[in-house]
Amino acid sequence: MTGARKNWVRGLVEFALDHDVNREIENQRQAIEDNPDSAVRHFNLAVLYYSQRRVDEAIAEYEASIKCDPTLARAYRKLGEVYVNIGDYERARVYAQEAAALGDRALLAMFERYPMAGRLQKQSVRESKLDASTADQERMQCTNQ
Repeated sequence: MTGARKNWVRGLVEFALDHDVNREIENQRQAIEDNPDSAVRHFNLAVLYYSQRRVDEAIAEYEASIKCDPTLARAYRKLGEVYVNIGDYERARVYAQEAAALGDRALLAMFERYPMAGRLQKQSVRESKLDASTADQERMQCTNQ
């Protein structure tokens, strides 16, 4: 199969899957309207949103799931995974610890296996502050000349 043909087929498959996901999102929304306190329905909707890279909506639904059932460990874990993927390791660790306290240690185990993740974020924040400080100094030098 040629590269162009593969891309066309891949695009077609992604379109079909996206269409199915949109239909299932509507089904989950309807189920939530019928039972707004269903943690599982909010969780399922969050997973669907995240599969479409709708991060803010996914976060809101994971939080709704946790609000409906504060003992749903997988909701804490999945929310933590979202925060890992967007680079907010501190918040991810908080959710990993909550999930672990409820019996789901998968995300916390990842932090234990890869302790650099948290340090990398701190280093990145520090470097950003240094870059901003350097940029401020350069701007002052330009205006003082």
